[in-house]
Amino acid sequence: MKFRPTCSLFAVALAFAIPVAAQESADAPDSEAPVLSIEQPPDIGSLGISSQEPAAPLLPAAQNAAACTAAEQYRATIKKLSEHKHQFVHIKLKSGKVLTGLLRDVGDVKFSLNTDALGGPSIFYKDIAEMPRPTAAVGTRIKQGAEWTGLIVLAGLASIVLLPLILTGVVSDC
Repeated sequence: MKFRPTCSLFAVALAFAIPVAAQESADAPDSEAPVLSIEQPPDIGSLGISSQEPAAPLLPAAQNAAACTAAEQYRATIKKLSEHKHQFVHIKLKSGKVLTGLLRDVGDVKFSLNTDALGGPSIFYKDIAEMPRPTAAVGTRIKQGAEWTGLIVLAGLASIVLLPLILTGVVSDC
């Protein structure tokens, strides 16, 4: 049986059309981006104490509190985005690395981002630089589809090679 170029072209087009058709819309999240604000200390004049000194800069504890609130906002956004299991998410880390993948194993301290067919890195909320956002990620979806196809083909070839060897007794099946 000969494969014609038209059949090959149809098979390739079908392989790329399925992931594109399965894309969900990449609408922005329902809530707007949160705005960080630092709580101001009470006015010294209202306490009856007059002070001519300028306000002290933020203490490290106050900076840590601001970082905690940012991590909490990222956690809330990730939990909301993880409700849509097939929605790809775009995340920028403080190291400058940009990752796109599916959210899995969302916890209180970290979550897993499947950037490959079989998994991906675990990311701590404190390592995120920008607010995570949903994205279409057609290229990533095609890449993961190709990875799964390669794994299935590899398993099929292995079974074609190993099955006759097991049936003839060359390889014992332990």
